[in-house]
Amino acid sequence: MLTALRGALRDSSAFRAIRERLDAGRSLTRVGGAAASFLSFLAADLVEDGPGTVLLVLPRPEEAELVAEEIEGLIGEEKVFLFPSWELLPYEKHSPPIEVTALRLRALGALARGERGAIVSTPRALQTRLVPRRLLEPHLFELRAGDSLDLGALSEKLVHVGYQRSAVAGEPGTFARRGGILDVFPSGKKQPIRIELFGDEIESIREYDPESQRSTRTASSARIAPQREFPLPDETVRLAQALPSGGEEAELLSRGVFFDGIERYLPLLLPDAETLFDYLPASAPAVVLDERDLWTAASEFWSEAERFHAQAAQ
Repeated sequence: MLTALRGALRDSSAFRAIRERLDAGRSLTRVGGAAASFLSFLAADLVEDGPGTVLLVLPRPEEAELVAEEIEGLIGEEKVFLFPSWELLPYEKHSPPIEVTALRLRALGALARGERGAIVSTPRALQTRLVPRRLLEPHLFELRAGDSLDLGALSEKLVHVGYQRSAVAGEPGTFARRGGILDVFPSGKKQPIRIELFGDEIESIREYDPESQRSTRTASSARIAPQREFPLPDETVRLAQALPSGGEEAELLSRGVFFDGIERYLPLLLPDAETLFDYLPASAPAVVLDERDLWTAASEFWSEAERFHAQAAQ
């Protein structure tokens, strides 16, 4: 039934007009007066039979989540990437919830690797400054059975992207090393990963139950995303050390130590910070459902930011 419905939509004059504008190189397309489900079908079509990557912008988070779920039902969840906002007030001294960070890094990782898919976001999320690709890409770890691996070097890199050493990798964001075995519990994953080496070669990669420690699935490869959006490699730490002394948080930054709310310092330490648009391929169109609602949502965010900035300056 869905196949027949998608075929009927492709044959509609409105659908053909939008595709013609996009095929002609229009980078921004407004879909006014249509239902959100129309946007879902359009995005699925663009991913499977178009530029391959498309950005959909919805005014509110609940609308973005609904559209993302609809597109997943059409083309599969592996091709749909929700990019939410941090769910924080402006200048709030907290880090985003771990689930939010995992979703955002999943989207950024897919774009950095050049994967096809629908990116679904909101005006609030699009206004966030992001770590530049040149710093994120080296910390998107992809391991394959048979590859050579330096466990010590990987362990240090995991620390740089927010993972915590632990006796047992029982919670998301932790890792444990025992001889030639590395256990990692990546954010956004339901189970941790166990990587076993024979010498310096990856012998096996398995998912396992953190309580029973029993393997649940053998895999030929594994991806480990950063735990934080703000990596602290040596380059970033050196920049922090050059800042004027400014209290406990500045001291922690200069030592490469993560703390709650560290993401607020990203634009300060990384003057080449980017936005989601810098991650998108040049051929990726942006499709919006209602331009007026988007401007309203964006304006509300900036008004809120200005209000909190004025309060902080008092």
